[in-house]
Amino acid sequence: MSESFYDIDQLTGLMNRESFKKSITKAMGDFPEDNFSLISIDIDNFKVYNYYFGVEKGDDLLRFLGDKVGAMMEDLTHAYACRVSGDKFLVFCVYDDELLNQKIKVFLESFKEYVSSYTIKPSFGMYVITDVDTPVELMINYAVMAGKSIKGDLKKYIAYYTPAMGDEVEREQEIMGKLQPALENDQFLIYYQPKYNLKTERPFCSEALVRWRDSKGNIHMPDEFVPIYEKNMVIGNLDFHVFECVCRHLRELLDSDIKPFPVSVNISLINLFNPNFIEILMEKLNRYDISMDLVQLEFTESAMFENQNLIRATIERLHDKGFYILLDDFGKGTASLTMLNDMSIDILKIDKSLLEKNPFNSKSGKILTSIINMSKWLEIPVIVEGVESKEQVRFLKNINCEYAQGYYYSKPIPEKEYDELLIREMKRTIKRDEEVDQYLENKNKRQIIKEIFKGISLEDAAYLALKAAGIQTWIYDPKYKAIYNDNKIGAFWDYGMLLENVPYSMTETGLVHPDDKEKFIKMFKSIDEGEPYVECFVRLKNKDGNQNYYLSHICYTNVFDEHGNPIKAIGVLLGTSEITVGDDSKGPLVPGMYFIMAMNLRTKAILDKRTVFPDLRENISNVDLSMLRREVADYFQFPDDIHDSIRRYVDELLTKGRFSDNSIVKRFNFFRTWPDTNKKQWLVWELYVKKDEVTGDMIGYNVIKDNDMAYREQQRLEKAAESDSMTGILNHNAAVKNIREFLNGEGAVGRHALFMLDIDDFKIVNDTFGHQAGDEVIINISRRLKRLFKQTDIIGRYGGDEFIVLAKNYKEVDKLNNKAKSMLEKLEYTLEKGDQKYTVYCSIGIAVVQNGNINDIELRQRADAELYKVKDKGKHGFSIIE
Repeated sequence: MSESFYDIDQLTGLMNRESFKKSITKAMGDFPEDNFSLISIDIDNFKVYNYYFGVEKGDDLLRFLGDKVGAMMEDLTHAYACRVSGDKFLVFCVYDDELLNQKIKVFLESFKEYVSSYTIKPSFGMYVITDVDTPVELMINYAVMAGKSIKGDLKKYIAYYTPAMGDEVEREQEIMGKLQPALENDQFLIYYQPKYNLKTERPFCSEALVRWRDSKGNIHMPDEFVPIYEKNMVIGNLDFHVFECVCRHLRELLDSDIKPFPVSVNISLINLFNPNFIEILMEKLNRYDISMDLVQLEFTESAMFENQNLIRATIERLHDKGFYILLDDFGKGTASLTMLNDMSIDILKIDKSLLEKNPFNSKSGKILTSIINMSKWLEIPVIVEGVESKEQVRFLKNINCEYAQGYYYSKPIPEKEYDELLIREMKRTIKRDEEVDQYLENKNKRQIIKEIFKGISLEDAAYLALKAAGIQTWIYDPKYKAIYNDNKIGAFWDYGMLLENVPYSMTETGLVHPDDKEKFIKMFKSIDEGEPYVECFVRLKNKDGNQNYYLSHICYTNVFDEHGNPIKAIGVLLGTSEITVGDDSKGPLVPGMYFIMAMNLRTKAILDKRTVFPDLRENISNVDLSMLRREVADYFQFPDDIHDSIRRYVDELLTKGRFSDNSIVKRFNFFRTWPDTNKKQWLVWELYVKKDEVTGDMIGYNVIKDNDMAYREQQRLEKAAESDSMTGILNHNAAVKNIREFLNGEGAVGRHALFMLDIDDFKIVNDTFGHQAGDEVIINISRRLKRLFKQTDIIGRYGGDEFIVLAKNYKEVDKLNNKAKSMLEKLEYTLEKGDQKYTVYCSIGIAVVQNGNINDIELRQRADAELYKVKDKGKHGFSIIE
């Protein structure tokens, strides 16, 4: 083996540490007139990535990283690069700050090429060499220190070394070294800070907060150690410890007949990347037999900006399990209420920075007022943090804030003191359960929030937020019976900027359809009388001069003064569609909507039916409900099962009345083949219910609309999530899941065979021919497996060079023997490189399940055991267990 072999890192092809040190020492000696720099590069959370996704995936990432580090050296003067160890890389070159920053920017952009469900964040540490006589090892340490200073900071990618970093790194290392002993010796203490109902001035929930009592008895606050643990990606251990301590304490309270409050536990971002995160929480809850409504989860605002798709999916799974999700520190960063639409947050905690010592008439006070008003309108409970004074409490009560947390009511208190508080509360006569229920009941009433509140300084924040979202809005003044329009709405309806004598100036001038006058006037009467929210459909003309009306979906939300009197109402145009006078050919409410039918669920009367298709419009013009269903089902080619389901759900609405206001009752995806083009298009049928605020009747809507792009994208993402990125077959998790679901479902009856397959001596392939050749072998084997089995069989890459196949309905052992022999023959694969040749062989373990006699886990264990029998006997064979 040549000497150069020892100078190269075998995984990435870059220099190794020793050859790199020799090369840069020589460069500094040969070019003493140049200023040099040393840059460290590493992945913030690589250990976590390696742990969750496996060494093979970790190596793939390192090879990708090595390629990008190598590409980074192009155009740099006297440049060298190496992989130091693990995920740590070094680059040495002549210092050119502008060029290096451009290179780093390109480097970061390149990570968009790397497909992963996990956010990969590199950190760059820059040391500008001022003294070439400094030991090279010390230079490396300086660059690494600079990089470490920004680990865990999601917004910073590069840091320059300063002498002060040395002291900070030493302090962090000391604290890091004490984490595990502190966990093992129960040095972390749980304090509880109650949350108070401002109306009753009583506690109803609490938050668990951690303190560290070191071996000398000193108490350390969270800001001394939590940021360091987060930065070094070990905070997950502490989070799970706190969660378990809370569960244990709740169990002790319940066993002592002390009724506990629900407790919220802070969860760090790193846990959301743990695929076992929810299972770990559930295991602890089950171990201590704690009901879901006693433990809530708090996520910080900043956590919501990192890998939103993954976080959204995790929160949905948490909701499915029954957890309540709180968004902590809202208003501290750049979060918006729009984000909550995606994240499905149940409870909002407002950061203390928005609550000034004297909040009356302050800018932050107005912002806080706006957030609370809009949140109440949208039925999202709000807790304001950092309440410390009577003045602040008075302000919060004035703006109708219901919940608060802070030192004014209680500082965080130790467990014993908290237990005493619970006992005192049990003796109070007012029922605390009603307050807790009131606090939590809004979870299922949550509506979509439309726009941000940061920086709002005007009085009517809700109005401004809706305008900023692009929604057409206006203000109605009940005192002067006037509407103040913005430019868009005024121009569309030709009302100008001011419309007086409302509603009669509209009904008497022909702007309102004659048949809608009564309910239009009734709507404004309800507003004047102080109804909080009014909504209706009404036909209005616009300024174009023709005789057409626009079916307009309008809502008003009242704003009240301190005495409860309405002072203004915010009007919102939720939707319009043109209706031609004397013609029933009504277009869709929105683009992409193909059919809509509205029915009064009390009277069973069809209120409206519209479609964009003339032939369907003619067929449904004068038909009863039964015929209408049949015509629509035939036209859109409903599959029989969906047609039956739709009929069942509609009948249930009409006969049993099982519905609630503003709720989607059911949704089905289906595809139609259009006869003219023979093109298949995915559509969605939705059934939802909405209350007519004027009549009080519940209106059911059947809607059919285009869903092609959204559905296909959803399918693509689901397939990508289940596919192995290299081979295209199922990945480990998806293969295991599909096998389990089959065996628990349609495969519960029958005889099936599970094949566990391993490539023999695969390491030799990688070491001799390189990782690219190894990848080609894995891809080739996966392709051959797909040819060897039926399309209905389940084929997946189990990990590394292992594969798993469930062959369905294999009834005879002889067929299995023949199948295994055929597989060994057809999976042989010869590699050639120059004069070198190597034949790839496989080993196979097979286990059989019949009529569900064993579960999927035991089936895999049996097949795996058979595989290792073959390995022990010399490989390249198969073994079967019945």
